[in-house]
Amino acid sequence: MPAGSGRNIVLGKNSAVWRSLCTDPRLASAFVAIGHTELDNFAFVPGDRVWVLAYARNFEANRAMFERLSAAAGITVVYVSTATANVDAATNCYQYPRIKRQCEVLSRSMLNARIVTIGVVYGDKTELPGGTTIATSLGEIADFMVEPRFADDPDAATLLFSPINRPFSGPLERTAHASYGWLQRRVGWPCLLRPIDIVLRALGWRWYGYLYLSNRLWLTTTS
Repeated sequence: MPAGSGRNIVLGKNSAVWRSLCTDPRLASAFVAIGHTELDNFAFVPGDRVWVLAYARNFEANRAMFERLSAAAGITVVYVSTATANVDAATNCYQYPRIKRQCEVLSRSMLNARIVTIGVVYGDKTELPGGTTIATSLGEIADFMVEPRFADDPDAATLLFSPINRPFSGPLERTAHASYGWLQRRVGWPCLLRPIDIVLRALGWRWYGYLYLSNRLWLTTTS
């Protein structure tokens, strides 16, 4: 049976992304969603395409998930990663990007998975932080899952995102954004700014930390 000619299965039914996506009738009717606790007893069949949206903070838990998938004969796996994993090239002090990058590598080596990289997920652009954010709409993800168009090179990630610019709340946030960027480049190790991140989060300015670094890297380098 050709790869992907069976069922479409989402692993990660409790993820925030899937909870939003499953309201799309195209996905609700055509995709089977399961969680971590169902994985051991789920009967995969050759031809199934498994979309991995699941994430565990413990890397070994992710490894165990991949090991279970590797035991299923004839399936294809799509690992949905994050654009912020690119910060791993600059620092590994942020847990989420670091583990997502590790999972990309492991899913390729163990499962020959296709990697799909998404940005900050949004339903409406007003949900995004001020400034320029590497982002992906729920509609773009849904369209892709219904009709996948992977990168020609099977070893290359499929980049499913674009830069979206949003206005700042005012001159103070704009100045803070520029100053934060200067500091992040100046100190060399971005995690030294975490005390400042706490203040920015309290103010509701969500562009700080690894998201700021990731956006800057995507906008200034070719990945």
